[in-house]
Amino acid sequence: LISSGRIMASAHASLLLVMASAVAALSRPGESGVNFRPPSVPLIVQDPFVSIWSPATNLTDAWPQHWVGAVEGMSGMVLIGKNCYRWMGPASIPSCPKAMQQLGPAIVMATTTVYQFEAEGMVLTARFQTPALLDHLDLLSLPVSFLDLEVESTGAEAKDVKVYFDVTGQAAVSSEAENVAWNQYTVPSGDQDSDLLALRIGSEAQEFNSAGGSDQINWGYFYAVAEKEDADKTVQMNATVNSNVLCRTAFAQGQDLPEFDTTGPRPCNDSTPVLAFEFDMGSINPADTRKARMALGYDLVVGMQYFGEQLSPLFRKGDVNGGSSSSLMISIMADALKNDTIPSLCNEFDAKFYNTLKAKAGEKYALLGSLAYRQVTGAMTVVWNDKLQTHWMFMKEISSDGDVSTVDVIYPASPFLMWLSPETLRKLMMPLMVYANNETDAYGAPIYYNLPWAPHHLGHWPICDLAPEQQEQMPVEETGNMFVMLAYVAKAQQDVAYLSPYWAVMDTWGDFLVQSLPDPGNQLCTDDFEGPSPHNVNLAAKGIVGMAAYAQLLEMNGTDVAKEKAKYYRETAKNYSEIWMERADAGDHYKLQYDLNSTTFSLKYNLIWDQILGLDVYPDDVFVKEAKYYQSKMNTYGVPLDTRAEFTKTDWEMWVAVMGSEEQFQRITDAVFKFADETPTRIPFSDWYQTDTSEAVNDKDGFRARPVIGGIFAKMLTE
Repeated sequence: LISSGRIMASAHASLLLVMASAVAALSRPGESGVNFRPPSVPLIVQDPFVSIWSPATNLTDAWPQHWVGAVEGMSGMVLIGKNCYRWMGPASIPSCPKAMQQLGPAIVMATTTVYQFEAEGMVLTARFQTPALLDHLDLLSLPVSFLDLEVESTGAEAKDVKVYFDVTGQAAVSSEAENVAWNQYTVPSGDQDSDLLALRIGSEAQEFNSAGGSDQINWGYFYAVAEKEDADKTVQMNATVNSNVLCRTAFAQGQDLPEFDTTGPRPCNDSTPVLAFEFDMGSINPADTRKARMALGYDLVVGMQYFGEQLSPLFRKGDVNGGSSSSLMISIMADALKNDTIPSLCNEFDAKFYNTLKAKAGEKYALLGSLAYRQVTGAMTVVWNDKLQTHWMFMKEISSDGDVSTVDVIYPASPFLMWLSPETLRKLMMPLMVYANNETDAYGAPIYYNLPWAPHHLGHWPICDLAPEQQEQMPVEETGNMFVMLAYVAKAQQDVAYLSPYWAVMDTWGDFLVQSLPDPGNQLCTDDFEGPSPHNVNLAAKGIVGMAAYAQLLEMNGTDVAKEKAKYYRETAKNYSEIWMERADAGDHYKLQYDLNSTTFSLKYNLIWDQILGLDVYPDDVFVKEAKYYQSKMNTYGVPLDTRAEFTKTDWEMWVAVMGSEEQFQRITDAVFKFADETPTRIPFSDWYQTDTSEAVNDKDGFRARPVIGGIFAKMLTE
């Protein structure tokens, strides 16, 4: 049961090789007959600010929303002859009340979401694609998504078809009362290609973080770019910016789109301006197909402020003052729009990603993983550090707190990055290491960190400015988390050279764990929504495993002094684990807290790293006993987190699923799939839900779109 769950982190390269070549017959979601209705569907998910989802099964049943729940309107219609149908968004004008028939739920792949619709013998396919490929930094950091529109005639006669799409300025403001301004640009091309038309909208004020840490951005610009005609000159495009009602009504009634509105700026909710595009696909004969492609991008201008210094998005390479200039962004979008390699890479990756997950653990697991992909990548941003002449990564604690790079959010998300890109995980940890090591003076507004344990986070998104006394203190939690993640990256990359400036601060952390364990006392852990849990057995396990992980790091250091320290930490961890087993023992399982009775339990998800890192701190029978007990606590939609409630955490139950037999893994995976497929709470994949009802906890204020959902990939770290 246990040996099959062990892995050496250096197997990362072989795992990628599996993704690249092992699956001969590629399949797509749903082909094996497993239907899946995601709780919310990713449309344009680029980073924590640019994150637009559909909260309905049918794309015409609700307006797209930012993950926070605010409407970020997009509308889609089609004219077949003189008949108007909607393919996106609810009825907003009298002229187009009918919706196309949606042909099943959306198909959600890692980088792509696909919808199909039908009306009058015409099948419209809409593909939303964000090329967030972790092994292609240029694409991962590309602030662009694509919308492909394809119409195929399945009828018996030719019909004239036009397709319409618009997006409001709601994506560029944190309040609809804010003034927005807009522009249009024509991008000439060479003799072989059609000219491009670019539309841009953004707040008039353009003040960085003027909304005071709002989850919705109100600086930077939203862009939409498309060719004026396709290569075959069979599809003609026209675009404008004007009132949503005027643009939609004109299209629905078969009239020309209104002229470009020159009366702005004005409030976003005043005659709501939209970036409107019409694609005239002409007369489509039976069995013929016409296509159009758009690029939809957001230029943040400033991606993050790190202790006084504004860091640009990677593509700007340090330019945080060029926001009013559109040339760089339009050039990038124009090149991306015409680059056929991008959709090919995404499509190939989507298929291989899905099939690798399916081969590992079945179709339901592959469907969950495909839904989780953009939720994790969309919680990160890639910036350029001009001081170090390299890129850095930051991750937002979406929905639960809004913090920058919360360590106990990166930790549950880390299996996703460990499997696919250990280097991305390393780049996420570097800003934290620089802060903890008091290197922030180089950035203009230094704050000196003086705590003997690892930091909790860096600030409130997008500002890193947190003093140590302002931290949400989780001493054992974050120290254990950092050691585990650093150890995995070191084993995967077989390199600890970059840690040379940090051994002293890590020694301080290691000594703190020794002093704080085997009983962590009354501390917060990552499950802080339940409040402090004194003498927490799972937290103690994290500290013990983290101590052993640090021993592993020291062994890789290679010096005689480091090897002596490694021996000390390893032996201490082993001794503490024996005390842990004795004090936590409840007969057929281990308790929630050392000081509680044997009827209590909790998911001991932190033990998984003993297996994954090969630390051998705990004997196999600990895992066997715990895993067997979890099965006795299964509800319809999963295993409760602990004795205190029926709710669970999606990430943690998928971790404990890996600790036991394959049968246990499948039972828990099936339960999580059932939750995602049936939950009435239509928010991006929640990691906190009721195992007896499938409702997300606190649906209005609960956990949504959080990157911790990357924890479901723990299975991919096992042999």
